[in-house]
Amino acid sequence: MWNLPGEFRFINVQDSAVLQPVEPGLWFNAQMISFADLAKNDQAWKKDFKVVEDYWINELGAKPHMGKLMGFREQDNGEVEPFADEYVCTIYSNEQKQAFSAYREQLDPDGLFATGLGMKFLAPSRERALHSSAMHSRRLSRVSLQAAMTQHSNLARVFSAAGGSADLPRCQQLEFVVVACSCTGTVASALKDFKVVEDYWINELGAKPHMGKLMGFREQDNGEVEPFADEYVCTIYSDEQKRAFSSYREAADPEGLFATGLGMKFLAPCA
Repeated sequence: MWNLPGEFRFINVQDSAVLQPVEPGLWFNAQMISFADLAKNDQAWKKDFKVVEDYWINELGAKPHMGKLMGFREQDNGEVEPFADEYVCTIYSNEQKQAFSAYREQLDPDGLFATGLGMKFLAPSRERALHSSAMHSRRLSRVSLQAAMTQHSNLARVFSAAGGSADLPRCQQLEFVVVACSCTGTVASALKDFKVVEDYWINELGAKPHMGKLMGFREQDNGEVEPFADEYVCTIYSDEQKRAFSSYREAADPEGLFATGLGMKFLAPCA
């Protein structure tokens, strides 16, 4: 399950934000990372993540990373899912919620941006269900996606005007990452939204995918969208690159012990 190296760093937290999930001081930040695509199934990696989270939070007094998957809980049907309502509402105190909500309502009196996961963190328990409407979240997510694509186009134009080039050296690549969680709808709807963004960036802007993130979204025969489509990932590297790396890999791993997983899909010949 754990198929990528762990990451850690030290963070000196200041008391400078209303929505601050941890107390000021020196914190040790640790991240366990894996490719979900390599797990036995969707529930396998979620259950493994829950084991780690339960131990870190309950035994070590850790705090979750607000921008990562967290709050894993077992549902009534036995499946494990992140961002459980009964947990995410405990991250901030009532005082923090009230102070931020008062400020937010001044800047967004119509509640245009009062949607998605953020409202689950801010809402009292009795209001949580109000902000879990998949239809409402879906409608606003389309607006956000269009805004993200427009912003990317504007940034690309600004970079070009500043003397940038579409054929950038490796050390000068600009990276744009769209981050989302399936809590704003369903996993299927989130994957379809990611495909909309990827298709636009790659086909219209000539972008290249991030090799360590979800990419290569394609619609399957059953109408569902899934990442890492064979017919796309095999096109990332040229035949010359594949042959050169495969020769080196076979010399270092003659028994093919590590010739498995997503990496081999990138190296496979295209049909």
